[in-house]
Amino acid sequence: MSRWQADGFEELRELGAGAQGRVVLARRVATGELVAIKYLAPELLHDTRHRAMFRDEVNMLARVADPHVAGLREYVETPRGAAIVLEAVDGVALRDVLSRNPGPLAPEAALAVLKGSLLGLAAAHAVNVVHRDYKPANVLVTADGNSKLIDFGIAVLAGERTFAGTPSYMAPEQWNRAPATPATDVYAATCVFFECVTGTPPYAPGDTTTLRRMHEAAPIPAQAVPEPLRPLVAHGMAKNPAHRPPGARQFVDLLERLATDAYGPDWERRGWIALGAAAAVLAAAFPAALLGMTSGFTGLAHGAAELAGKAGAKGLFGKATGIKVGGGVVATAVAATTIYLVWPSPQVGGTSSGSVHMSLTRPAAFMPYGDATAADSPVLDYGFTVSPARVRPGLPVHVTERTTTVSPGPPDKRATAPRCYDRLIARARRAHVRSFSYLVIPGNQREDNDYVSFYPASADGRLPAGRSVDVHVKIGKDLPHDEHYDANRCALVGHLTVPFTFTVPKDGRLRPGDYSFSPMGPPRITGIDSSLNGEDRQVAPDTAGAQAQGTLPKVTIF
Repeated sequence: MSRWQADGFEELRELGAGAQGRVVLARRVATGELVAIKYLAPELLHDTRHRAMFRDEVNMLARVADPHVAGLREYVETPRGAAIVLEAVDGVALRDVLSRNPGPLAPEAALAVLKGSLLGLAAAHAVNVVHRDYKPANVLVTADGNSKLIDFGIAVLAGERTFAGTPSYMAPEQWNRAPATPATDVYAATCVFFECVTGTPPYAPGDTTTLRRMHEAAPIPAQAVPEPLRPLVAHGMAKNPAHRPPGARQFVDLLERLATDAYGPDWERRGWIALGAAAAVLAAAFPAALLGMTSGFTGLAHGAAELAGKAGAKGLFGKATGIKVGGGVVATAVAATTIYLVWPSPQVGGTSSGSVHMSLTRPAAFMPYGDATAADSPVLDYGFTVSPARVRPGLPVHVTERTTTVSPGPPDKRATAPRCYDRLIARARRAHVRSFSYLVIPGNQREDNDYVSFYPASADGRLPAGRSVDVHVKIGKDLPHDEHYDANRCALVGHLTVPFTFTVPKDGRLRPGDYSFSPMGPPRITGIDSSLNGEDRQVAPDTAGAQAQGTLPKVTIF
């Protein structure tokens, strides 16, 4: 009897097989699009439990749409078979990269692969999905060093209690059937990161009883990783889930701060290069290479990690532990009718970023130096990241706001930066200045900053200035910040990161559509307060040539 194949697809090559089915690389006949198709094993088609698990994977994938997740294309079910059609990713599994690499990955490469797949987890967490099986075989690496998360075969909605996972990466609460939470995925991701930078999992492979005991009670082996990365491992592998970052989005924020401090602002670019080089060693296993094609199409849902015939392999569908409940995709096959379930785009998910640069073109209007130029201007730089960027009312949105301030002026002591002190103090003396201070005020519509603003998105990308829909949020006060004198800029430089979460209101204020998003009201300078020789005064922003340039994140409400 011939194998059943979904109509409209040409099978090109089998990529993997296991007890519960097989994965093939295929081409959609009508468009030429390359896809990966997961087929449920024929003998399991009429098994209620396995068919429910298969449909439940579709249900989880249907919730998540993000560039860092291999996306769902459609689900096909007939009396003869069931198939999940997925985006194809031209890359290989991180498991293969680690197995073939002669040693551990460079820290920047390990951080880059962790960040990419964490962003995929963040998109899942934003819609209440917990992956539960983050491991090297479920992270794909492409030739450009990017990474994508795959295989939602045992994913569940947060709060469900079932026992499932891969023992080497299972969080303590997973062993006890505690409710699944995003912090469970954070633990597994940290275990994989540990393996990337050391070459071995955090706890030596052994029988499941030993692994359980070690994950639950053994000390966290943070000392085995480079010193700058130890806080990341210690925080992400905390035994108590309440002591970990509550989700992948918050873990990314911690990762970025530590990585930048330890390896410089261009750590991610160097990480991509190193990771791409490690993946390139396996270029012959890339789907495009298998077909004799040039690389460049968007990719393979399962790489070469579990090829057919690999001894002892569970196979691509070998996660039969645990029955998942609630919200399965309903698809009943009757007679010879074929059912195609296709989810429309856009779906919940994605990440959007923006940045705004504020400065003054005529700072001499209030600074004590008559020869002050635009180079002497104070600077306010804001960067925003929003996830998910496509969202429905009632769902949470995670925001990270990063602020950098640059305040030119002499240091308090000459020893701090002699060049700056001599030059700027001399200029002040020529102007007969004994003391001087100033405050540049960014645009805010209220005295507090505990709100976010939505503006109708402009076609030309210009910063908005009109009316907005404002949503109240709760932002913690007294957040830790960094401030230091930068001798290269002859200025006091400050950094502040503010992460927060709010819920899109369901009261109809935000109608479906595209919006520009800002956590601080209109992005502009609304005031300049200065004090010269003890005399307070205010300068109109226009007089000082106040300007704001940049773009805001785009958020789609649907």
